[in-house]
Amino acid sequence: MNLPIDTIASCKSVMQAQWDDYATVTRDVDVNQSTETQTVYENILCHLSEKSAPVLNTDNAAAMTEPVFTLLVDTAVTLKQSDSITVLHKGQTFTGLAGLPFNRTFSNSVVLSGVKIS
Repeated sequence: MNLPIDTIASCKSVMQAQWDDYATVTRDVDVNQSTETQTVYENILCHLSEKSAPVLNTDNAAAMTEPVFTLLVDTAVTLKQSDSITVLHKGQTFTGLAGLPFNRTFSNSVVLSGVKIS
């Protein structure tokens, strides 16, 4: 989508004004022939959303669903698959691994897997 830069900035501003979550992103990086976990983003403004999706392996169970967590971040934030992401959302902490990132015009998004809530 080829929108004017000021339109993109305005839309991002309106959308992000509704965000009230914060995320910390850590990533395994290669350093001197070893792997180290480094914090690449800390306390970045974001939005965590949850929806229910049908479970495909229902066997004998009826109409089961499981939560799907999607994280939205600013387009300046570059997420990578398998990043570890911790989100503070409405007083709870959600920790999961990033799936394949989807970079969009107004935000970047990623589905989190293996989410633990504390």
